[in-house]
Order: sequence, then C-alpha cells, then structure tokens
Amino acid sequence: MYLTTCENWPTSPKGLTVTDGLRKLVTIHRDGTVYTALFDLEADPHELRDLAAHPTYSEVRQELQAAALAALLDTTLP
Repeated sequence: MYLTTCENWPTSPKGLTVTDGLRKLVTIHRDGTVYTALFDLEADPHELRDLAAHPTYSEVRQELQAAALAALLDTTLP
C-alpha cells in the first residue's frame, strides 16, 4: 500500500492518494469541499474513468479509505 499526501504546498489543495498498485484513490479537500476519484489502474492505466461513485467499486473505495486512514494514523501518532 502506498500513501502520498500534499499538505504543505501553500498554493495547492490538501490531498491524499492511496494505491495498492491495482487501484488508486485520490481525495482532495478544496474550499471546504471533498472531491474523491477512484481508478482501476489495470483497466484504465491513464486514469480517465472515475469509478468513485460506481456501486461495483464501493467496497474497493472503502478498503482504500481504511488503508489511507491506517497509514495516516501510523505516521502521525507517536
């Protein structure tokens, strides 16, 4: 599982990306709104089709969100 954040860039929105190598979840916080995108990297390697709202991928989205939360807690807690 790979986690990337972009919190310290003053001109960028706050964001989080998590991937297991097969799927990628991108979450961006901008102006009080949360935007989420989910990509199947095998079927869509260029990340053109956002699957975040697709019912078939709801379990995948939850898994990646849980993995991102766990990774954040591991890196921020003493």
